[in-house]
Amino acid sequence: MIATKEQERKALAKIKKIVEELGENSYVATAFEGCFEIAEQNINNDFGCSMKQRAEAAEKELESFKRLAENATAAVDEKQAIIDDLKKHEIKPNDFIRISNLITEKLNSITAKIDEAAMKIVDYADNTGSDEFRKAVHNHRNAQEAYRVLTKFQSRIEKAAY
Repeated sequence: MIATKEQERKALAKIKKIVEELGENSYVATAFEGCFEIAEQNINNDFGCSMKQRAEAAEKELESFKRLAENATAAVDEKQAIIDDLKKHEIKPNDFIRISNLITEKLNSITAKIDEAAMKIVDYADNTGSDEFRKAVHNHRNAQEAYRVLTKFQSRIEKAAY
C-alpha cells in the first residue's frame, strides 16, 4: 500500500506531537532536529530526501571544497615561486641608468671610430681601388651601423628606466 500525501502529513503531525511531548532537551527531539522540515518538503515536492543523505552530500561537498582549496593553495604557491624567481632577475631603475651610461661610453668610442674611418677614407680617396680605402669604407659603415643599433637600444633602455 502506498500512503497518500494526506496520510503522510497526518503521520508527520503525530510524530511531531510525540517528539514535542518529550520536551526541549530530549535526545530524540535533538536527533529529529531539521528532519520534520525535510519530511514536509518531501511530501510537498515528491522528494525522497533524508537528513542522512543531506549530511553525506554535505560531507562530499566539503571534501570537494577541500580539494579545491588545496589546488588553489598549490596554484598560489606555484605563482608565488614564479614571482619570487622573477624578482631575483628584476632589473631595477638604477640598473637601466647604469646600462644607459655604459651605452653612452660605447657610443663615444664608436663616434671616434667613425671619425677615424672618415679621415682614412679622405686620406685614401685618391686611390679608391686600394685595400686601405675599401677597409676604411667598410670600417666606417660598420661603425655607423653599430652606432645606429646602440642608439635605438639606448632609447629603449631610457624609456624602461622612466
